[in-house]
Amino acid sequence: MRVPNLDPDAEIGDRLLEVGMWITNALDDEEPFKFRGAVNYVLEPWPTIDALKARCDADALEHHEAMGVFQLMDMNIAQDVESIEREIVDLLQRYGDPGEFVLAGRGVSVIERPMLAEWLPGVSSWLNDDTVLDISGVSYTMALAGLSEELEPHYEPTGPRAMHSAQGSFLEFQHYTKVFQAVPLLEAPSQPEE
Repeated sequence: MRVPNLDPDAEIGDRLLEVGMWITNALDDEEPFKFRGAVNYVLEPWPTIDALKARCDADALEHHEAMGVFQLMDMNIAQDVESIEREIVDLLQRYGDPGEFVLAGRGVSVIERPMLAEWLPGVSSWLNDDTVLDISGVSYTMALAGLSEELEPHYEPTGPRAMHSAQGSFLEFQHYTKVFQAVPLLEAPSQPEE
């Protein structure tokens, strides 16, 4: 599967610039949502920062500038893909086995999952093949049901890095899990009068 590309004339798919992960045992029955670890890495520039900027549309350019990605690349505070992959796998293997981890976040099934498969296949192999928790779908469902104001959280990122965005998605997932545990998805049928 090719990485999604917003530029149909480009010869290659969109490239991975930064990786941010927030790792928890959210699905553990005994101790759910316990924080396990986080990683945040900016990849080394490829091929050059100017070439990367030229590939960005105005919104992407503004976003990456605000996040400080280009500045970190310019300061050479970046790592190669192989090193990042080894460090992430080292962290994951402390808490589970390949295929046990569930990818969660906003738009992860469309953007992050194929990009991980393309650029970090060693990390991708640790993700469950059958389950992706796309929080944007849950949020959209809340809006369709007219329940956004009552049930949808409004988390603002606590910082500019990709990890802060991952943390926000985790908080949303935690919130919706508690909502669905407390709110019945179907109304109980009314008892017929005798």
